[in-house]
Amino acid sequence: MAETAVAQAALAQAQRLETVGRLTGGVAHDFNNLLTVVVGGLDMILRRPGDTARVTRLGEAALAAGRRGERLTRQLLAFSRHQELKLEVVDIVALLDQAEPLLRRAVGEAIALEVRRDRLAQNVRADAAQFEAALLNLVVNAADATGAGGQIRITVEPVRLEDGDVLDTDAGDYVRVAVSDTGAGMAPEVLAHVFEPFFTTKEVGKGTGLGLAQVYGFLRQCGGGVKIESVEGEGTTVALYLPATEACAASTAAIVAPVTARLDGARILLVEDDPAVREIACGQLRDLGGEVTTADHGAAALEVLKSGQVFDLLMTDIIMPGGVSGVELARAAAKDRPDLAVLLTTGYAGDHVDRAPADLPWPVLRKPFQADQLASIAAALLAGRSPPKRARRRKVSAAGA
Repeated sequence: MAETAVAQAALAQAQRLETVGRLTGGVAHDFNNLLTVVVGGLDMILRRPGDTARVTRLGEAALAAGRRGERLTRQLLAFSRHQELKLEVVDIVALLDQAEPLLRRAVGEAIALEVRRDRLAQNVRADAAQFEAALLNLVVNAADATGAGGQIRITVEPVRLEDGDVLDTDAGDYVRVAVSDTGAGMAPEVLAHVFEPFFTTKEVGKGTGLGLAQVYGFLRQCGGGVKIESVEGEGTTVALYLPATEACAASTAAIVAPVTARLDGARILLVEDDPAVREIACGQLRDLGGEVTTADHGAAALEVLKSGQVFDLLMTDIIMPGGVSGVELARAAAKDRPDLAVLLTTGYAGDHVDRAPADLPWPVLRKPFQADQLASIAAALLAGRSPPKRARRRKVSAAGA
Protein backbone atom coordinates (compact mmCIF):
# COMPACT_ATOMS: atom_id res chain seq x y z
CA MET A 1 0.00 0.00 0.00
CA ALA A 2 2.81 2.39 0.88
CA GLU A 3 4.60 1.68 -2.40
CA THR A 4 1.37 2.23 -4.32
CA ALA A 5 0.83 5.59 -2.59
CA VAL A 6 4.39 6.66 -3.40
CA ALA A 7 3.95 5.62 -7.03
CA GLN A 8 0.65 7.49 -7.32
CA ALA A 9 2.19 10.61 -5.78
CA ALA A 10 5.10 10.41 -8.22
CA LEU A 11 2.72 9.99 -11.15
CA ALA A 12 0.63 12.97 -10.03
CA GLN A 13 3.77 15.11 -9.71
CA ALA A 14 4.94 14.03 -13.18
CA GLN A 15 1.55 14.94 -14.63
CA ARG A 16 1.65 18.36 -12.95
CA LEU A 17 5.14 19.00 -14.31
CA GLU A 18 4.02 17.92 -17.78
CA THR A 19 1.11 20.35 -17.60
CA VAL A 20 3.37 23.19 -16.43
CA GLY A 21 5.83 22.40 -19.20
CA ARG A 22 3.08 22.45 -21.80
CA LEU A 23 1.75 25.69 -20.35
CA THR A 24 5.09 27.55 -20.32
CA GLY A 25 6.03 26.24 -23.75
CA GLY A 26 2.72 27.35 -25.21
CA VAL A 27 2.94 30.77 -23.58
CA ALA A 28 6.49 31.27 -24.85
CA HIS A 29 5.47 30.27 -28.37
CA ASP A 30 2.44 32.53 -28.54
CA PHE A 31 4.07 35.54 -26.89
CA ASN A 32 7.18 35.25 -29.06
CA ASN A 33 4.94 35.44 -32.12
CA LEU A 34 3.21 38.53 -30.72
CA LEU A 35 6.49 40.18 -29.71
CA THR A 36 7.90 39.52 -33.18
CA VAL A 37 5.12 41.65 -34.62
CA VAL A 38 5.50 44.39 -31.99
CA VAL A 39 9.32 44.56 -31.89
CA GLY A 40 9.74 44.07 -35.63
CA GLY A 41 7.09 46.65 -36.43
CA LEU A 42 8.57 49.28 -34.10
CA ASP A 43 12.05 48.64 -35.49
CA MET A 44 10.77 49.21 -39.02
CA ILE A 45 8.95 52.39 -37.92
CA LEU A 46 12.13 53.82 -36.37
CA ARG A 47 14.11 53.11 -39.54
CA ARG A 48 11.71 55.07 -41.75
CA PRO A 49 9.60 57.31 -39.48
CA GLY A 50 8.73 59.69 -42.30
CA ASP A 51 6.76 57.14 -44.33
CA THR A 52 3.32 57.90 -42.86
CA ALA A 53 1.41 55.15 -44.64
CA ARG A 54 3.99 52.55 -43.64
CA VAL A 55 4.07 53.79 -40.02
CA THR A 56 0.28 53.59 -39.82
CA ARG A 57 0.20 50.05 -41.24
CA LEU A 58 2.94 48.78 -38.93
CA GLY A 59 1.47 50.59 -35.91
CA GLU A 60 -1.93 49.00 -36.49
CA ALA A 61 -0.31 45.56 -36.74
CA ALA A 62 1.61 46.11 -33.49
CA LEU A 63 -1.54 47.33 -31.73
CA ALA A 64 -3.49 44.27 -32.91
CA ALA A 65 -0.71 41.99 -31.64
CA GLY A 66 -0.77 43.74 -28.28
CA ARG A 67 -4.51 43.17 -28.01
CA ARG A 68 -4.07 39.48 -28.79
CA GLY A 69 -1.48 39.35 -26.03
CA GLU A 70 -3.97 40.98 -23.65
CA ARG A 71 -6.59 38.33 -24.48
CA LEU A 72 -4.04 35.56 -23.97
CA THR A 73 -3.09 36.98 -20.57
CA ARG A 74 -6.74 37.11 -19.52
CA GLN A 75 -7.14 33.47 -20.59
CA LEU A 76 -4.15 32.48 -18.48
CA LEU A 77 -5.48 34.39 -15.47
CA ALA A 78 -8.91 32.82 -15.86
CA PHE A 79 -7.36 29.35 -16.01
CA SER A 80 -5.26 30.04 -12.90
CA ARG A 81 -8.39 31.50 -11.21
CA HIS A 82 -6.63 34.83 -10.65
CA GLN A 83 -8.55 36.85 -13.25
CA GLU A 84 -10.16 39.83 -11.53
CA LEU A 85 -13.78 39.00 -12.32
CA LYS A 86 -16.52 41.58 -11.92
CA LEU A 87 -19.15 39.41 -10.27
CA GLU A 88 -22.61 40.93 -10.53
CA VAL A 89 -26.21 39.81 -10.87
CA VAL A 90 -26.82 39.00 -14.55
CA ASP A 91 -29.97 38.15 -16.47
CA ILE A 92 -28.54 35.33 -18.60
CA VAL A 93 -31.58 35.14 -20.89
CA ALA A 94 -31.39 38.87 -21.65
CA LEU A 95 -27.64 38.63 -22.12
CA LEU A 96 -28.11 35.76 -24.57
CA ASP A 97 -30.67 37.85 -26.49
CA GLN A 98 -28.03 40.57 -26.91
CA ALA A 99 -25.28 38.13 -27.89
CA GLU A 100 -27.30 36.04 -30.36
CA PRO A 101 -26.52 38.14 -33.48
CA LEU A 102 -22.79 37.85 -32.80
CA LEU A 103 -23.09 34.10 -32.18
CA ARG A 104 -24.95 33.62 -35.47
CA ARG A 105 -22.24 35.49 -37.35
CA ALA A 106 -19.58 33.31 -35.69
CA VAL A 107 -21.38 30.12 -36.78
CA GLY A 108 -22.00 31.20 -40.36
CA GLU A 109 -24.82 30.35 -42.74
CA ALA A 110 -23.76 26.75 -43.45
CA ILE A 111 -24.59 25.58 -39.90
CA ALA A 112 -27.98 25.92 -38.25
CA LEU A 113 -28.01 27.60 -34.84
CA GLU A 114 -30.99 27.04 -32.54
CA VAL A 115 -31.40 28.94 -29.27
CA ARG A 116 -33.81 27.65 -26.63
CA ARG A 117 -34.55 29.88 -23.66
CA ASP A 118 -36.51 28.98 -20.56
CA ARG A 119 -37.81 32.35 -19.39
CA LEU A 120 -38.20 30.88 -15.90
CA ALA A 121 -34.42 30.69 -15.55
CA GLN A 122 -33.27 32.79 -12.60
CA ASN A 123 -30.61 35.47 -12.67
CA VAL A 124 -27.06 34.36 -11.93
CA ARG A 125 -24.03 35.88 -10.23
CA ALA A 126 -21.23 36.05 -12.79
CA ASP A 127 -18.97 38.29 -14.85
CA ALA A 128 -21.05 39.19 -17.91
CA ALA A 129 -18.08 39.90 -20.19
CA GLN A 130 -16.32 36.67 -19.23
CA PHE A 131 -19.53 34.68 -19.73
CA GLU A 132 -19.99 36.12 -23.22
CA ALA A 133 -16.36 35.28 -24.05
CA ALA A 134 -16.81 31.70 -22.74
CA LEU A 135 -20.06 31.20 -24.66
CA LEU A 136 -18.56 32.56 -27.89
CA ASN A 137 -15.56 30.25 -27.43
CA LEU A 138 -17.83 27.22 -27.05
CA VAL A 139 -19.92 28.16 -30.08
CA VAL A 140 -16.82 28.67 -32.25
CA ASN A 141 -15.43 25.30 -31.09
CA ALA A 142 -18.77 23.67 -31.92
CA ALA A 143 -18.77 25.25 -35.39
CA ASP A 144 -15.23 24.01 -36.02
CA ALA A 145 -16.29 20.46 -35.10
CA THR A 146 -19.51 20.57 -37.15
CA GLY A 147 -19.50 20.33 -40.90
CA ALA A 148 -21.79 22.18 -43.31
CA GLY A 149 -25.38 21.12 -42.79
CA GLY A 150 -24.81 20.40 -39.11
CA GLN A 151 -26.59 21.92 -36.15
CA ILE A 152 -25.64 23.76 -32.96
CA ARG A 153 -28.11 24.23 -30.12
CA ILE A 154 -27.83 26.59 -27.15
CA THR A 155 -30.13 25.77 -24.26
CA VAL A 156 -30.76 27.88 -21.14
CA GLU A 157 -32.76 26.30 -18.31
CA PRO A 158 -32.98 26.27 -14.49
CA VAL A 159 -31.71 23.10 -12.79
CA ARG A 160 -31.27 21.73 -9.28
CA LEU A 161 -27.96 19.94 -8.67
CA GLU A 162 -27.31 17.38 -5.99
CA ASP A 163 -23.90 16.54 -4.57
CA GLY A 164 -21.88 14.65 -7.16
CA ASP A 165 -23.96 15.63 -10.20
CA VAL A 166 -21.21 17.89 -11.54
CA LEU A 167 -17.56 17.52 -10.53
CA ASP A 168 -16.36 20.08 -7.94
CA THR A 169 -19.79 21.76 -7.86
CA ASP A 170 -21.91 22.09 -4.72
CA ALA A 171 -25.57 21.13 -4.54
CA GLY A 172 -27.99 23.99 -5.16
CA ASP A 173 -29.94 25.95 -7.76
CA TYR A 174 -28.17 26.77 -11.01
CA VAL A 175 -28.84 28.03 -14.50
CA ARG A 176 -27.59 25.51 -17.07
CA VAL A 177 -26.28 26.97 -20.33
CA ALA A 178 -25.50 24.11 -22.71
CA VAL A 179 -23.91 24.24 -26.17
CA SER A 180 -24.58 21.07 -28.18
CA ASP A 181 -23.38 20.20 -31.67
CA THR A 182 -23.80 17.37 -34.16
CA GLY A 183 -20.09 17.30 -34.96
CA ALA A 184 -17.38 14.68 -34.85
CA GLY A 185 -17.38 14.24 -31.08
CA MET A 186 -14.36 13.18 -29.02
CA ALA A 187 -12.85 9.88 -27.98
CA PRO A 188 -12.66 9.17 -24.22
CA GLU A 189 -8.86 9.59 -24.22
CA VAL A 190 -9.24 13.06 -25.77
CA LEU A 191 -12.13 14.02 -23.49
CA ALA A 192 -9.96 13.32 -20.44
CA HIS A 193 -7.55 16.15 -21.39
CA VAL A 194 -9.83 18.92 -22.71
CA PHE A 195 -9.44 21.18 -19.66
CA GLU A 196 -5.65 21.04 -19.68
CA PRO A 197 -3.93 24.25 -20.80
CA PHE A 198 -2.69 24.27 -24.40
CA PHE A 199 -4.29 20.92 -25.16
CA THR A 200 -6.00 21.19 -28.54
CA THR A 201 -7.12 18.88 -31.31
CA LYS A 202 -6.89 21.68 -33.88
CA GLU A 203 -4.12 22.08 -36.41
CA VAL A 204 -0.96 23.94 -35.43
CA GLY A 205 -1.65 27.66 -35.47
CA LYS A 206 -5.44 27.19 -35.39
CA GLY A 207 -5.91 27.55 -31.63
CA THR A 208 -4.08 28.20 -28.35
CA GLY A 209 -5.65 25.33 -26.44
CA LEU A 210 -6.60 27.73 -23.65
CA GLY A 211 -10.30 28.06 -24.47
CA LEU A 212 -11.76 25.30 -22.30
CA ALA A 213 -9.17 25.91 -19.59
CA GLN A 214 -10.38 29.51 -19.49
CA VAL A 215 -14.02 28.38 -19.32
CA TYR A 216 -13.21 26.04 -16.44
CA GLY A 217 -11.34 28.72 -14.50
CA PHE A 218 -14.13 31.24 -15.06
CA LEU A 219 -16.85 28.86 -13.85
CA ARG A 220 -14.88 27.87 -10.75
CA GLN A 221 -14.39 31.54 -9.81
CA CYS A 222 -18.11 32.13 -10.17
CA GLY A 223 -18.86 29.20 -7.87
CA GLY A 224 -20.25 27.07 -10.68
CA GLY A 225 -19.10 24.14 -12.73
CA VAL A 226 -18.84 22.69 -16.22
CA LYS A 227 -19.61 19.25 -17.63
CA ILE A 228 -18.79 17.76 -21.04
CA GLU A 229 -20.48 14.81 -22.71
CA SER A 230 -19.23 13.61 -26.09
CA VAL A 231 -19.61 10.59 -28.33
CA GLU A 232 -17.47 10.01 -31.40
CA GLY A 233 -19.49 10.55 -34.55
CA GLU A 234 -22.51 11.92 -32.68
CA GLY A 235 -21.43 15.28 -31.25
CA THR A 236 -20.58 17.08 -28.04
CA THR A 237 -22.46 18.95 -25.32
CA VAL A 238 -20.67 21.41 -23.03
CA ALA A 239 -22.87 22.52 -20.12
CA LEU A 240 -22.07 25.53 -17.94
CA TYR A 241 -23.64 25.68 -14.49
CA LEU A 242 -23.92 29.19 -13.05
CA PRO A 243 -25.16 29.79 -9.47
CA ALA A 244 -28.72 31.09 -9.54
CA THR A 245 -29.80 34.06 -7.43
CA GLU A 246 -33.11 35.76 -6.71
CA ALA A 247 -31.47 39.19 -6.67
CA CYS A 248 -32.42 41.63 -9.41
CA ALA A 249 -30.04 42.14 -12.31
CA ALA A 250 -28.43 45.53 -12.73
CA SER A 251 -29.03 47.52 -15.86
CA THR A 252 -26.72 46.56 -18.69
CA ALA A 253 -26.37 50.18 -19.78
CA ALA A 254 -23.01 51.61 -18.80
CA ILE A 255 -22.67 55.30 -17.97
CA VAL A 256 -19.33 56.49 -19.23
CA ALA A 257 -17.92 59.72 -20.54
CA PRO A 258 -17.60 59.96 -24.33
CA VAL A 259 -14.35 58.87 -25.93
CA THR A 260 -13.73 62.51 -26.81
CA ALA A 261 -13.48 63.36 -23.09
CA ARG A 262 -10.67 65.70 -22.07
CA LEU A 263 -8.86 66.28 -18.78
CA ASP A 264 -7.95 69.90 -19.41
CA GLY A 265 -6.45 71.48 -16.30
CA ALA A 266 -6.95 68.42 -14.09
CA ARG A 267 -4.14 68.02 -11.55
CA ILE A 268 -3.14 64.37 -11.50
CA LEU A 269 -0.77 62.40 -9.28
CA LEU A 270 0.38 59.35 -11.26
CA VAL A 271 1.99 56.53 -9.26
CA GLU A 272 3.61 53.72 -11.25
CA ASP A 273 6.81 51.78 -10.51
CA ASP A 274 7.53 50.63 -14.08
CA PRO A 275 9.39 53.49 -15.85
CA ALA A 276 8.15 52.59 -19.33
CA VAL A 277 4.52 52.27 -18.24
CA ARG A 278 4.84 55.48 -16.22
CA GLU A 279 6.15 57.35 -19.25
CA ILE A 280 3.35 56.09 -21.50
CA ALA A 281 0.61 56.84 -18.95
CA CYS A 282 2.07 60.27 -18.24
CA GLY A 283 2.16 61.03 -21.96
CA GLN A 284 -1.45 59.92 -22.37
CA LEU A 285 -2.62 62.09 -19.48
CA ARG A 286 -0.74 65.13 -20.75
CA ASP A 287 -2.07 64.61 -24.29
CA LEU A 288 -5.55 64.70 -22.73
CA GLY A 289 -4.78 68.05 -21.12
CA GLY A 290 -3.87 66.94 -17.62
CA GLU A 291 -1.19 68.47 -15.38
CA VAL A 292 0.78 65.45 -14.19
CA THR A 293 3.07 64.84 -11.21
CA THR A 294 4.63 61.37 -10.99
CA ALA A 295 5.90 59.11 -8.23
CA ASP A 296 7.51 55.69 -8.66
CA HIS A 297 6.08 53.99 -5.55
CA GLY A 298 3.48 54.42 -2.83
CA ALA A 299 5.78 55.83 -0.15
CA ALA A 300 7.02 58.54 -2.54
CA ALA A 301 3.43 59.40 -3.42
CA LEU A 302 2.54 59.80 0.27
CA GLU A 303 5.38 62.30 0.63
CA VAL A 304 4.06 64.26 -2.36
CA LEU A 305 0.57 64.33 -0.82
CA LYS A 306 1.98 65.47 2.54
CA SER A 307 3.79 68.35 0.85
CA GLY A 308 0.53 70.21 0.46
CA GLN A 309 0.16 69.98 -3.30
CA VAL A 310 -3.48 69.82 -4.40
CA PHE A 311 -4.64 67.16 -6.84
CA ASP A 312 -7.93 66.38 -8.52
CA LEU A 313 -7.11 62.75 -9.33
CA LEU A 314 -4.86 60.04 -7.91
CA MET A 315 -4.05 57.36 -10.50
CA THR A 316 -2.05 54.52 -8.98
CA ASP A 317 -0.94 51.00 -9.78
CA ILE A 318 -2.09 48.38 -7.25
CA ILE A 319 1.08 46.29 -6.94
CA MET A 320 4.21 48.31 -6.19
CA PRO A 321 7.46 47.89 -4.25
CA GLY A 322 8.30 49.90 -1.14
CA GLY A 323 5.77 48.47 1.30
CA VAL A 324 2.80 50.64 0.27
CA SER A 325 0.37 49.13 -2.24
CA GLY A 326 -1.90 51.20 -4.44
CA VAL A 327 -4.91 50.23 -2.32
CA GLU A 328 -3.14 51.32 0.88
CA LEU A 329 -2.13 54.56 -0.80
CA ALA A 330 -5.70 55.19 -1.95
CA ARG A 331 -7.05 54.56 1.55
CA ALA A 332 -4.54 56.97 3.11
CA ALA A 333 -5.25 59.62 0.48
CA ALA A 334 -9.03 59.26 0.80
CA LYS A 335 -8.79 59.55 4.58
CA ASP A 336 -6.98 62.89 4.41
CA ARG A 337 -8.63 64.16 1.22
CA PRO A 338 -12.12 62.62 0.82
CA ASP A 339 -12.80 64.80 -2.23
CA LEU A 340 -9.83 63.31 -4.16
CA ALA A 341 -10.90 61.11 -7.08
CA VAL A 342 -9.03 57.77 -7.18
CA LEU A 343 -8.37 55.49 -10.14
CA LEU A 344 -6.55 52.17 -9.63
CA THR A 345 -4.69 50.38 -12.41
CA THR A 346 -3.53 46.79 -12.55
CA GLY A 347 -2.35 44.04 -14.83
CA TYR A 348 -2.72 41.42 -12.10
CA ALA A 349 -3.77 41.93 -8.50
CA GLY A 350 -3.36 38.34 -7.28
CA ASP A 351 -3.32 38.01 -3.51
CA HIS A 352 -1.90 41.50 -2.91
CA VAL A 353 -5.18 43.07 -1.84
CA ASP A 354 -7.56 42.02 0.90
CA ARG A 355 -10.57 42.30 -1.38
CA ALA A 356 -11.24 41.56 -5.04
CA PRO A 357 -10.76 44.65 -7.23
CA ALA A 358 -14.49 44.56 -8.07
CA ASP A 359 -15.29 45.04 -4.36
CA LEU A 360 -13.07 48.08 -3.86
CA PRO A 361 -14.71 51.52 -3.59
CA TRP A 362 -12.67 52.85 -6.53
CA PRO A 363 -12.76 51.87 -10.21
CA VAL A 364 -9.99 49.63 -11.56
CA LEU A 365 -8.55 50.21 -15.04
CA ARG A 366 -6.91 47.06 -16.33
CA LYS A 367 -3.66 47.13 -18.24
CA PRO A 368 -3.02 47.46 -21.09
CA PHE A 369 -5.30 50.42 -21.70
CA GLN A 370 -5.62 53.03 -24.42
CA ALA A 371 -6.04 56.78 -24.16
CA ASP A 372 -9.78 56.74 -24.91
CA GLN A 373 -10.42 54.21 -22.12
CA LEU A 374 -8.35 56.28 -19.69
CA ALA A 375 -10.05 59.51 -20.75
CA SER A 376 -13.56 58.07 -20.37
CA ILE A 377 -13.14 56.70 -16.85
CA ALA A 378 -11.01 59.61 -15.57
CA ALA A 379 -13.40 62.24 -16.94
CA ALA A 380 -16.37 60.40 -15.40
CA LEU A 381 -14.59 60.37 -12.03
CA LEU A 382 -13.75 64.05 -12.17
CA ALA A 383 -17.27 64.97 -13.27
CA GLY A 384 -18.72 63.27 -10.20
CA ARG A 385 -16.80 65.22 -7.58
CA SER A 386 -16.50 68.78 -6.30
CA PRO A 387 -13.13 70.28 -7.24
CA PRO A 388 -10.94 71.32 -4.31
CA LYS A 389 -10.01 74.92 -3.79
CA ARG A 390 -7.12 75.98 -5.93
CA ALA A 391 -3.81 76.32 -4.18
CA ARG A 392 -1.43 79.10 -5.09
CA ARG A 393 0.11 78.20 -8.45
CA ARG A 394 3.67 77.02 -8.28
CA LYS A 395 5.97 75.03 -10.46
CA VAL A 396 5.64 71.29 -9.83
CA SER A 397 8.46 68.90 -10.53
CA ALA A 398 8.08 65.16 -11.08
CA ALA A 399 8.81 63.17 -7.94
CA GLY A 400 10.50 59.84 -8.30
CA ALA A 401 10.31 59.83 -12.11
